[in-house]
Parts: sequence; structure tokens; C-alpha cells
Amino acid sequence: MIKITTILLVLTVVLALVHGALAAETPNATITPAPTAVSAVFGFSEEVVKGAQREGFTIMQMVKTPEYTASAIAVKPEIKMHSHPDGNHVIYIVNGSGTGILDGKSYALKPGTIVHIPKGSIHNIKADGGEMQILDFARPPFDPAKIEWITPTVTTTPGITQTPGEQPRAIPVFSSPVIPIAVVIGLVVLLRYKRRT
Repeated sequence: MIKITTILLVLTVVLALVHGALAAETPNATITPAPTAVSAVFGFSEEVVKGAQREGFTIMQMVKTPEYTASAIAVKPEIKMHSHPDGNHVIYIVNGSGTGILDGKSYALKPGTIVHIPKGSIHNIKADGGEMQILDFARPPFDPAKIEWITPTVTTTPGITQTPGEQPRAIPVFSSPVIPIAVVIGLVVLLRYKRRT
């Protein structure tokens, strides 16, 4: 069962970090809440099921301010490899388990795991079997149009790549019809030469 107190504690810590980062960026400025900011309390379990369907996951943005967003995400089966050129985010695994790849390194994800994903880092998240639920904090809010989706390639033979799931491509042995003819003529000459000797 999801403990609302744990989620509120994580949210408080992340908000404190965001507030501290903002204060560090403008050391002599007073930080005041945005005039449109409204206090709210959310039940994560109720919000995550309301998410908008995307390929491999759902997302429900619970909080959006000019400085950050907080979203409930359900991963099933995976959020494909991508990067955000316009913001950082911190994810907290609420339920489920899986793996994540961050800048080429694989990590086990389980409830209680916190992952910091810096701006521009290439990453993905894959649920093991069922669904993995994530609380996602992004600063500044991402522009979905700027997400850079990465198409992975698999090397099967040096110099030959293919997209996962694609049938292996035939490797061309001869790139010109002249070459096979030359090879055949060379073999004939070689065989006749060997018979004479």
C-alpha cells in the first residue's frame, strides 16, 4: 500500500531542494511564490489512474508552476530511450520494479529508489512484468515538443546496424557484377595453371 506520508515527505524534500536551488541562483533575491500558486493535496493512487495514455506509459500532471511540475506516471511496459534538452528531473519509485538506463548505465529500480536525471541525459525506464508507478518532479517544466526520442540500433556485424526487431540484413559480398566475373576467370586460370604444373 502506498504511504501518503512517504510521498509527502519526498515532495517536501524535493520542494526544499528546488527552493534552495532557486535561492542559490539568485542569492540576493527574495523568493516568493508565484501569484497563481494554489495549495493542494493529492492522493497518488487516485491520480496515477487518471493519466493520459502515451506509448508505454500514462502521465498525470498533478502540479504545474512556472518553476517545476510534479506528475504521477504509470510505466507499462516502458518509457523508451529519450532525453530532455530543457530541464532536469527527479523520479521516485512508488510501486513496482524494473530497470532504468541513464547515460548508458543500467540501474535496478524498486520502491523507494530516487533517481536524478540531469538535463540532456539519455534515459529510459522499463517495468518488470506489471506496472511501475513513479512520482516525477521536473524543473523547469518540460516542453513535450522538445523531447528527443532515441531510436536504438543493434550491431550484428561490425559496420552493419539494425533496429531491434528488424530482420538481419544480408551482407553484400560483391558490390559490382564485374567482381564475380573476375573471380570466376581468376579461378579458371588458377585451376588450369595448377593442372599444368
